[in-house]
Amino acid sequence: MVVTGISNAVLDVCAFTILQRGIPARDRMAVFGLLEGVVGFGIAIGGVAGSLAVEAFGPRGALGIAGAILPIMAVATWPWVTRIDARKLVAEREVERLIETEKLPAVIVAPSTPIGPRDIKPTPTGRVIVEAATGRMPAFVDTGLNLVHVDDVAQGHLLALDKGKIGENYILGGSDVALETMLGDIAFLSGRRAPTVKIPRGPLFPLAWGAEAVARVTGKEPFLTVDALRMSRYRMFFSSEKAKRELGYTARPYLEGLKDALGWFRDNGYLK
Repeated sequence: MVVTGISNAVLDVCAFTILQRGIPARDRMAVFGLLEGVVGFGIAIGGVAGSLAVEAFGPRGALGIAGAILPIMAVATWPWVTRIDARKLVAEREVERLIETEKLPAVIVAPSTPIGPRDIKPTPTGRVIVEAATGRMPAFVDTGLNLVHVDDVAQGHLLALDKGKIGENYILGGSDVALETMLGDIAFLSGRRAPTVKIPRGPLFPLAWGAEAVARVTGKEPFLTVDALRMSRYRMFFSSEKAKRELGYTARPYLEGLKDALGWFRDNGYLK
């Protein structure tokens, strides 16, 4: 519970003091998500394992065991914890630095959430489409995405290459869509009933930690991740007005991307 208390204290300081104004929003989001995951994990472990340890070994014995195990856990999980999708941000900051200091002739584009055909892996959004289309997603959290057809994103890259201004950053997005609406549209297009159960994200964090732990052993991609839950706190809606104005960028209705994605997944055996 000490871990939980410290994490809550850091969250309070970062969220409700002037400190937050000096930290970029994306960095705050990453840190907050990590700490929320630690809080949820600490509550889950403390509530179950802690009670069992006290019952078996007494208060002093339980504290001794915790003191021996927690440092080992911290060292073992540190490389995984520090991988929080920072690579893209670091790369973008490096490009911005090179533009400013070395006059690098670069234009930055930021796609929102592409959907459509040829999603081979599939991507996390593609997995949501597959799971929903096959009836394996009975519930959802309250969040939203900006969805754009992958072909429009590709065209936006070419437009940025042709018309973009050096050093500028262009968002290549499409339609702002609530996850509930997206799942309802997938259900309609797939001939299934739309999920109606909306669940809070807090209790899901321990499950996400467990799913990622299992994934590290099996090598399979977890469907539920801490990063996804962290990001779901925010409706990730964006405007592409700058790209439309300066590049001539356009995006078709998101339902076209959804139909193309479902068609491709169906044709290639993903919807079994």
